[in-house]
Amino acid sequence: MKSNSRSSQAYTLLEVLVVIAIIAILAALFLPAVMRTKAKAKRIQCVSNLKQTGVAFHLFMHDHNSKFPMGESRTSGGTLEFVRAAYQVNGPSYFSYRHFQALSNELQTPRLLACPSDTSRWPTSNFTELRNTNLSFFVAANADYSWPNSILAGDRNVTNMIWFSASIMRMDVNTRAGWMGDIHLFNGNVLYSDCHVEELNAQRFRLPNDNAPVLTDLILPTIR
Repeated sequence: MKSNSRSSQAYTLLEVLVVIAIIAILAALFLPAVMRTKAKAKRIQCVSNLKQTGVAFHLFMHDHNSKFPMGESRTSGGTLEFVRAAYQVNGPSYFSYRHFQALSNELQTPRLLACPSDTSRWPTSNFTELRNTNLSFFVAANADYSWPNSILAGDRNVTNMIWFSASIMRMDVNTRAGWMGDIHLFNGNVLYSDCHVEELNAQRFRLPNDNAPVLTDLILPTIR
């Protein structure tokens, strides 16, 4: 009887180990799919955030002689002086958020400026507290509504490996930009001046050939 009891206990332990092994295998099979689904959902949310930000830029533009904040003086509610300062700073600048802060009357909430996939930036609900640490998007210094395909904003993980300055990335018709891996797994989203957003999944991309300037400078939300 004692021998049978030991055998029963050993068999039960074996069953538990088999069940644990099956669960581990199933988790290994399904976890990547779950992670991809979550990543896709976050990217869809990021696209939505960019589109809403684009609408805010357009609302600003319609009230400011067809100019985005970057082309309008601070005396008129724009951020042109901050654009000029970014070129003059000998090193990184930390006031990119000013270009989005100018949208406080048009953008529903500054929480939209933090991408859900960006683990190094966090959202804020107060425009007066907005800083680069709450910002996941770059802004194009020379975005122009008259050029519908000119870049207006996009995910901050953009790179061309050649920096014009610590906080400004220059692109021309010969430049191939790409994406770093800290957001969207080496992919990125770009908002254009006509308010459409593109999910750019290629490792490298160029400026559009039509209805876009041959040169654009992207002001990045640098943090210390």
